[in-house]
Amino acid sequence: MTTVRACLNIIWTIQEHKHATLTFWALENPDGYLSQFLGRPSYSFQPWKFGCVDFRATKRTMLWGYFNQPRETVRKRDFTKIPLKGQHSKRKDGYANSPVDQRWKGQSAEKRAETEPSFAKSFYEANK
Repeated sequence: MTTVRACLNIIWTIQEHKHATLTFWALENPDGYLSQFLGRPSYSFQPWKFGCVDFRATKRTMLWGYFNQPRETVRKRDFTKIPLKGQHSKRKDGYANSPVDQRWKGQSAEKRAETEPSFAKSFYEANK
């Protein structure tokens, strides 16, 4: 939370100066913990909606801030989910072991944390 506070402090400091108003700002984080502190996100997405087909395709991500929403480029997923058998390991979405889930294995923390390039480009185009 130290990093989140530092980011919000930078945003507040810039916004307080009349000649330095931000055109847009955003905080990005995967679905989960941060929404308990920042509330409902301004936007959420799945990278596959921007054409991602690698291991990050189903990394649900949230954005908080003031920005134009990027235009999603894909309407239908081109990969399938495999239903779970048994109740003991059921995820929230009721699925596991999809081809995309398997792609996370062996990826470094740094690689998993990267923003997917097709989303980044779409976000840039919407906010330049």
